[in-house]
Amino acid sequence: MTKAELMNAIDNCDLELRTLMDSVKDTSKEINLEEVRSKKAELEEKRASLVKELAQANAPQDKLESRNALFDAAEWRKLASGEVRSLTIGSTGAINQIKELFKEVADNDDILSKASFYYGPNAATNIPVLAPLADPAAYAEGVTNVDVDTDANVAVTSITPKAHVSILPITAEALTMGTIDLEKELPEIFEKAFAKSMHKEMIVGSGTNTMEGLFQTATGANVTTIASNAAAVSITQLATLALTVAAKDEEYEIVMNPAVYTGIIGDTTSGKDIEIYKEGLIRDKMIEGVRVRLDGKAPSTFGAGKVVLVAAPLSRYAIGVAGQINIDPIKVKGDTNTYFQATMFFNGKQISASDLYAIAGKSS
Repeated sequence: MTKAELMNAIDNCDLELRTLMDSVKDTSKEINLEEVRSKKAELEEKRASLVKELAQANAPQDKLESRNALFDAAEWRKLASGEVRSLTIGSTGAINQIKELFKEVADNDDILSKASFYYGPNAATNIPVLAPLADPAAYAEGVTNVDVDTDANVAVTSITPKAHVSILPITAEALTMGTIDLEKELPEIFEKAFAKSMHKEMIVGSGTNTMEGLFQTATGANVTTIASNAAAVSITQLATLALTVAAKDEEYEIVMNPAVYTGIIGDTTSGKDIEIYKEGLIRDKMIEGVRVRLDGKAPSTFGAGKVVLVAAPLSRYAIGVAGQINIDPIKVKGDTNTYFQATMFFNGKQISASDLYAIAGKSS
């Protein structure tokens, strides 16, 4: 393909990716997240291939791989004999600058795909929550004294988005002399930064100017305490927690730090059941049918009153997002940097704290 065709193909990939991401945000339609992930990976792979082909097309055809490429043999003999006094080139030599920005590997944010997102321009999102109804009772035909359900009620959980800000300084040289279109890369860069922030806050957010994290909410929920001086949670205790949530209507997952998981696997208690539990944990990251999710953001320190693992229906964690990411370039007098300030408004919490079950060290 020609350069123009390659650039057009890249733009088409970008358009397809944006359309795909917009379809995920449309809560009025059902989507298959696995199909979305597969399509996204396919488009990103195609785009990377096109970008690489375009970079090769834009590269100089006569590559100067050594100083020998600058002179023929006769000229080098003149240089060696002193007829040519010096050879002057740029202080850094020839610079080969590629057109694709290499990004550091980001954290795996697939836990966010489990949460429920609510998008809109509003300052707050109100979520009506229906408490479970009492079991319907049987009555004879024609009865006129049916009891009113006093268990069920509809309450409102409110989520007020809070400002999250990220500022990226970029030098004038990078903006004007580089071959990478940095400004075009900024939306993706900031999207990953905010996703990383959401991920962390969903796990350990304090609820003060951040989202209310699962481990913070769990401190006031259904917490099972064990000896605060215990070295680790035992497999039996983990299995008991899994059995508690396995029969729930919602799909639960148990979230813990890999260090906590290592302590559980190191349980030296003997028995066939322990062996089976260990085998399932190591092979499938499952126990009693409940998935165990390892997350490096989860707390790892065991002690009095500290929650070390949480069982939660992640789909009932709500994140309210007000609008899209706003990116503003800011120039400062006397400063050659351009500061790209990205702002996003979001907040989140577990819709019902009573959904959560946890294990913590017993307070003294």
